[in-house]
Amino acid sequence: KNNKKKRSKFNKIVIFIAIIEFITIAYTLRILGLFEFILLVPLGAFILKKLIFRKKRIISSVIIITIYLLITMIGIRLNSIFTSLNNKEIQTVYVVTSKDNDAVNKVTDINDGEVIALAQKGSELGYDLPKKYFAKKHKDFDYKLYDSYVDSVKDFYDGDIKYLIVPSLDDEIINEQFPNVKNDVKIIGKIRKIHKVINPATNIKKQVFSVLVTGTDTRSDMIDQNSRSDAILLLTINPKTREVYEVSVPRDAYIENTGMNNQKDKATHISSNGMQPMLDSIGKLFDTKIDYYIKINFSGFINAIDAVGGIDIDVEGPFCGQNEFDQKGVYCYDAGPTHMNGSQALSYARERHAFSDGDYARARHQSDVIQSFLKALNNSGILAYNRLLGVLQENVRTNFKQNQLNDLFKLATNDQQINITSDVLEGNGTLVDIPMWGLYGTSVQIIDETSLDSLKGKIDAIKIG
Repeated sequence: KNNKKKRSKFNKIVIFIAIIEFITIAYTLRILGLFEFILLVPLGAFILKKLIFRKKRIISSVIIITIYLLITMIGIRLNSIFTSLNNKEIQTVYVVTSKDNDAVNKVTDINDGEVIALAQKGSELGYDLPKKYFAKKHKDFDYKLYDSYVDSVKDFYDGDIKYLIVPSLDDEIINEQFPNVKNDVKIIGKIRKIHKVINPATNIKKQVFSVLVTGTDTRSDMIDQNSRSDAILLLTINPKTREVYEVSVPRDAYIENTGMNNQKDKATHISSNGMQPMLDSIGKLFDTKIDYYIKINFSGFINAIDAVGGIDIDVEGPFCGQNEFDQKGVYCYDAGPTHMNGSQALSYARERHAFSDGDYARARHQSDVIQSFLKALNNSGILAYNRLLGVLQENVRTNFKQNQLNDLFKLATNDQQINITSDVLEGNGTLVDIPMWGLYGTSVQIIDETSLDSLKGKIDAIKIG
C-alpha cells in the first residue's frame, strides 16, 4: 500500500511536470514554425514509456522529463532572443554644461531663470521632450531656440550659453566641427523616450510586403538607440511569385524628413528621429507602404556573414578599402570572383571613395552583398539559422514577429529559386544648406525624377505579380 501511494504521488508529480513542459514545448514549436508536429511530443513519450521502459517507470520518466527540459531551455533562449529583437526603440538627448562648472552636476543644481539652449523647434527630441523634462523637475528656465545642435554648441564655445541639449557626444556632425567636445563638457541630465515597436500583422507567406534594411555603425550596446543609417535598402517581396525587388537609396539622397515637419534632409539623417519616420519618409518617396524594418550594426553584419561561411562576390574593379575600425587600405582586392568573410564584405559594402561614382558604387555593392548572403544562407540550412540566432540578439533590431521571422527564413532557404532584381535610385550631386543639422554647403543627391518614376513602376509590378 505504501509503495502504491508513493508511486501514485510520484506519478502525479511527473504528470504535473509533463503538462508544464508540454505547454512550453508547444510554445517553442510555434516559435520555430513547427507547431503541426506538436502531437508527436506526447506520442513519442508514450511509445518511449510503453515499449522501451515498460518495467522501469522511474528511469523512463526521468529521461522523458530531461528531454522536455532541454527543449524548454531552447524555447526560453529563443523567446529571449526574439523578444530583444523587437522590444523597444530608445530616443535619448543629454543636458550638458562645461566640465569646469563645478557648481552644477545635475539639472536640479541649475538656478531658475538660467538660459537653456534648445534645438530644432518642432522636433520632439530636441525641443518638446526637454521642455517636459524640465517641467517635471519643477525648474523654470528661459529657453534660447536654435536651428540646430551645432549652432548651440558654437555659442557654448563662444561663451554665450552655459547649458545646452545635444543628441550624443559621439554625434558625427558635432564632432566634425568640435572634435574636443567630449573632453570639454559633462553630462548633467539624460532625457529618454522609449517607443514600443509596432508589429504589423501581415501574412508574409501569402501577402506582398516591404522591408527597409538599414545599416548603422553603432556599437552592440547602442543598437536600441536611434542613429544615422549608413546603408538604406528597400525590399519589396512577393512570396507567391518568389520575387524580390531591391532598391538602394544613396545615404545623401535629398528627400522630405517626415520626422522634421517634412523639411528636406539627407536620407541618412532621418533615422536619428526613429525608425518610424524613416519608414514614413522612404515610403512617401516611393509612394508605397513599408511594413517592416531590419536595422543591423557593423558587428551584426560581420558576424551574420561569418555565420553562413562567408559570401562570394564578383568584385567591381581593383580597390583598397577600410575595415570596421576605419583603418584605410586594410583590404585590397583584384577585379573578379572573390570569397569574403564578414569583415571583408563590410569593407566592400562601405567603400565609395575608390570609385568614380561614389555613393552609387557603394549602393551597388550593398546590393551584391545582400544577394550573395541570401544565396549563402540558402545553401547553409538550419545550422546557419542556429548560428545566426546568437548574432541577432545584440546586433539586430526589427519589427517582425517571431513566427514571421521564421517564415522569412523558410522563404529564403526554400529549394525554389528566388528571383532577385535590384536598382539604385539615381540623382545629381549638388551643395545645399541643411540648417537643422548646422550643415551649410553640404553635398547631397537631388533625386532624378525619371529614375524615381521608373523604380516606382517596378515596385508596383512586383506587387501585382
